[in-house]
Amino acid sequence: EGLEDFPDSPHLNLGAARASAAAGDLTACLEALARLEALGGMVDLVVFEEFAPFLEDPEFKIQTASLHPDAHPTSPPDTVHVLEDPTLWNEGIAWDLATGDLFAGSVMHGKIVRLRGGVQEDFGTTAEDGLLEVIGLDIDEERRHLWAVTGRDDAPEGAPHDFGEAPRANEMVVYDLETGEQVRKFTMAPDGRIHMWNDVTVATDGTAFFTDMTVGEIWRIPPGGEPEVYLTLENHNSPNGIVVGGESLLYIACLEEILVV
Repeated sequence: EGLEDFPDSPHLNLGAARASAAAGDLTACLEALARLEALGGMVDLVVFEEFAPFLEDPEFKIQTASLHPDAHPTSPPDTVHVLEDPTLWNEGIAWDLATGDLFAGSVMHGKIVRLRGGVQEDFGTTAEDGLLEVIGLDIDEERRHLWAVTGRDDAPEGAPHDFGEAPRANEMVVYDLETGEQVRKFTMAPDGRIHMWNDVTVATDGTAFFTDMTVGEIWRIPPGGEPEVYLTLENHNSPNGIVVGGESLLYIACLEEILVV
């Protein structure tokens, strides 16, 4: 039923392949994996126990060989910096084109670190400002501001994060890139729903667009304005990453697709 509604879902096609393998249906399994490959999917089948009976089957080996990530080699990336504290739990990063500085937000410690010339330091007043979990970051080059999406659910300290099942506080915080001082903070007013502000991008006119993952909405903060819903996505889609493209496009990374607005 899911594939009838979402035939191009890599996740659902992989699920169909696993279910077929568990039922011992090699033909249906290979058909689902062929659809997955046609969608550009890559997966190491060894990690799923359902495929174990087929791994040595000659036909299975041949037809699934190109699904493995090793069949699509890419050049290894360069390590730019190894963060000094392994407990930072980093999520969002941002790059300042003017200075070459890199910024990384800490979910665990509620602060932002700056990497400048190979040296890592807490950025500005972020370590003392009582920030919530820092998730998305973006830089407004024109106005020399760093935008940070922060939030925290009301689960007890040390409890597992559920990202969408517990009420959550959400804030957007803006810092001056030159002084490191906080210049604005926007706090979401509760409305009875569970929101998760996630990632932010800033347009050239200073408008900040950001995702609300749990309710499937795109929000914005116009220059001098307050947070407001800009777009409600159909079929929810779980919007996560977002970036401005050119002067008039937003690219939104959802759970299984990229939307262009």
